[in-house]
Amino acid sequence: MRLHYILPRVVRHFLPERVISFLLEKHWIIRPGLETESPHQAVQRYQGKLAKNHLSLQDKKVMVFGYGGNILIGCLLLQAGAQQVVLCERQGFEPRSDIKLLSTQFPTFFLEHRGIILPNPEYIRLLHADIRQPEIQNTITALDLVLSSSVLEHLEQPKEMVTALSRFTAASGSQLHFIDLRDHYFKYPFEMLCYSTSTWQRWLNPTSHLNRLRIGDYQKIFESCFENVNIDLESKAPTDFQQVKNRIRPEFLSGDDELDSTTQICLFASRPKIQVLHSQVMTA
Repeated sequence: MRLHYILPRVVRHFLPERVISFLLEKHWIIRPGLETESPHQAVQRYQGKLAKNHLSLQDKKVMVFGYGGNILIGCLLLQAGAQQVVLCERQGFEPRSDIKLLSTQFPTFFLEHRGIILPNPEYIRLLHADIRQPEIQNTITALDLVLSSSVLEHLEQPKEMVTALSRFTAASGSQLHFIDLRDHYFKYPFEMLCYSTSTWQRWLNPTSHLNRLRIGDYQKIFESCFENVNIDLESKAPTDFQQVKNRIRPEFLSGDDELDSTTQICLFASRPKIQVLHSQVMTA
């Protein structure tokens, strides 16, 4: 039994949410996502990958799915040429940004209402809701781009969420997702694949949830919603993979070591099969 892995995982599984939030805020032990920690780098990475797909942010209506609470990512996307930005997070989420400070740096993107500084909905909309709800879907315009970084691997119902995101995407729109396939106990990138579903869910799965989907799973989900799907293999860990390959459960192995040892991917999807109503208008 690998107690050096299991014990920290069990602690993480049962750690109260308020403790998790505190650790994230202090940047202790648990690492926040790229949009939260380094939004400038996140925007540059999006721009680089979009350029390889012959796209840009210019005049685009953009959603950042899972923005991590840092509204600066929206300001930087607008500064880089985006027309409007929807910053999406789960229901009940509270942003971690200093809005007053941001409003002095980017005054056009904010307004004051009854003494309270808020994002100007003409440019930035905060959407903290379950995007699968019809009443939410009816308020979102046809988006040109949907972006995310290290978010999809945390979804508990990825097929339903991707379907909802495809409904937001314009006929000419695209989606770009960076997905981290590693066990987020990063020292052991493939260890989570060595345990049964019942053991993982009952004892080891962190409160942030890791769905353990593999490349083929994402391929099938997105191909059910988009005509065009392309996956780039961003990084691999062949040595780490070979060390645990004989312990990995067969449902997580494709038979192709190059795919199975991949730790990070970038998924690009376009031409959604479910068309949105282009007459919809973004509302506050």
